Amino acid sequence: MKKGRFGFWGKVWAFIGEIVLSVIVGGCLVGGFCMIEEGFYNTSFYRIVERSFSPIFEEDARFILGNALAEDFSKNTNNCATSNIAYASVIHQVGVYEGEEEIEGYTYDEDGLRTDYGDYSVSVTTITDIEENEIWSYGDVASLESSLYTYEYCYWEEGDGYTCKIALRNDFTERDNYRTLYFIIRFCYDMRFGVYVIAALALIGWILLYILILRNAGYSKGSTEAKPIFESYIPFEINLGLSIILAVLGIYVLDTTVNEGLGGLILSIVLLILAELYFIFWSVFLAIRIKSRFLWKTMLLRYILIGLGKFFKWIGGLFKAASKAMPFIGKSIFILVAGMVLLLLSALCIGNFRIWTPTDAFGWFMFAVLMVGIAGLFLYLSISYAKIVKKTNDLANGNISEPLDKKYMLPAFKYQADDLEKISGGIVISNEKREASEKTQSALITNVSHDIKTPLTSIISYADLISKEDCENTKVKEYAEVLGRQSTRLKRLLEDLIEVSKAQSGALEVHLEPCKAAMLLSQAAGEFEERLEEKNLDLITKNADSDTMIMADPRRMWRVFDNLLGNICKYAQSGTRVYMSLEEDENKCRIIFKNTSAKQLDLSPEELMARFVRGDKSREGAEGNGLGLSIASSLTTLQKGTMDISIDGDLFKVILEFNKVAEG
Repeated sequence: MKKGRFGFWGKVWAFIGEIVLSVIVGGCLVGGFCMIEEGFYNTSFYRIVERSFSPIFEEDARFILGNALAEDFSKNTNNCATSNIAYASVIHQVGVYEGEEEIEGYTYDEDGLRTDYGDYSVSVTTITDIEENEIWSYGDVASLESSLYTYEYCYWEEGDGYTCKIALRNDFTERDNYRTLYFIIRFCYDMRFGVYVIAALALIGWILLYILILRNAGYSKGSTEAKPIFESYIPFEINLGLSIILAVLGIYVLDTTVNEGLGGLILSIVLLILAELYFIFWSVFLAIRIKSRFLWKTMLLRYILIGLGKFFKWIGGLFKAASKAMPFIGKSIFILVAGMVLLLLSALCIGNFRIWTPTDAFGWFMFAVLMVGIAGLFLYLSISYAKIVKKTNDLANGNISEPLDKKYMLPAFKYQADDLEKISGGIVISNEKREASEKTQSALITNVSHDIKTPLTSIISYADLISKEDCENTKVKEYAEVLGRQSTRLKRLLEDLIEVSKAQSGALEVHLEPCKAAMLLSQAAGEFEERLEEKNLDLITKNADSDTMIMADPRRMWRVFDNLLGNICKYAQSGTRVYMSLEEDENKCRIIFKNTSAKQLDLSPEELMARFVRGDKSREGAEGNGLGLSIASSLTTLQKGTMDISIDGDLFKVILEFNKVAEG
């Protein structure tokens, strides 16, 4: 399995990790927002705790006051003893009720009534001569002055009222709501900046895990290639449209449930988690489409563009066919008429064909004269250009004897016609010289081959006879062996020279027929197997079981393979590999030979293809005459193929390319 990839359970844990990290990020951001609202960044810790204790203080004060009114003081004592209340008391107050006073200039907001400005008024009860009597207390009254957190609650009914005072311990030794809330606020206050660091780290982890999930998308355990899934076959636009609909629906549901209390909050959280999971799954599906190359294949846009392309191609084909069927003069007239119609329509749109004054009439007269003049000139140019085009087509098709009619041609076109006539004459002279040269070359090849072979055969025969004679002088036998070896080499050189000359002049007979390229390659490999083993060369063939058919002459193709493999035996580095492979595409078949050269190749491929050229200077005097590659190239060309040579350092590569033919 490739490093960094995991199986099914690894992916499951990765998704769970994404959810956990997203919850951490969301929780930290929500917590940070709440702390901003509560003033954690511009208010002291003491003020925040004091404001947060108010609901608990009020609840305890109502509890203590209610028990005092019921004269059940034991509950108050037990409640204070088991909490962090250091001092508590209930005071009965009696006074003279003076009535209510209306005070103007109050304003009302979420914090209550204020006396700074506004249009509201409030009634304030006035009580005088107040007398106080403590009916119950708990703890040391000194705690009321030493406590950081105190609270006073008053309850009045006309002239009769009660006041409850509460002071807390500063060390919060008991486990109660005060202690719990205090330490929660303490933790949040200490973490008021850390939540953003945690959110950033969790977000980075989420992104890294998201990248890892996308990297593993489409791969199963142990696989090396991404495979499409069922979703990959659904058109991408349908998937995207469904995702947009679900997103809009989710936003609508979230907007309607977010303010519906605890149930709405839970539903909103569930929707957000589902939205995140859907986003991750959607990203994974998109990554699988891209990796398996299914994104563009399954897009409706692709089929639309293909359809439009075929339609416009069909329209273009119609215009092209009509253009080919229409003669040049007809095309010119069509363009001229179309231009005149457009010009008349323009005049109609601009002037409404009005002739109200003599000036208008003169303008229309000049317009008509210009139209006629332009039409005549256009036709004159069209006739001249049509004749030039016809002559050019004749030259391209090999019809050089047809004369060019220069009547009704402008001077500039006549000069062009004269140049075409000169080119035609030059082609005629060149063809005559080429034909004479080919005849001379064929005669020279025939005469030379006959005149040289006869004495050369005698030299080889007599050298053989001398080497078989009994002679006490050993030098004579050595000279005879050298003479026989060099004369045989000269005979081979002569045969190769005659063969390459015939091949390049076209005098060599070639009988093309459908052949299996792999079979020809296998036969050549079998013939040279022993020679390659003697040179300590390891032959490797690839795609030798292909049924690809090519048009070739088996006898001439064997000669090509013989020359190429013979060169490999002579010049390849001992102990290396020799590759013979067959590659193909829709229309072409390529036969490739590759080997490592024993010596540095200090010549270009073009120089190696020339006659009497060997790979480097160190090969001078070696077996061979430098005609092997030239003969192979000429024979390949005669069989309507191509031969290319490439050199990369010491790597020598020959590519033979032929057109494929259908079997049968």
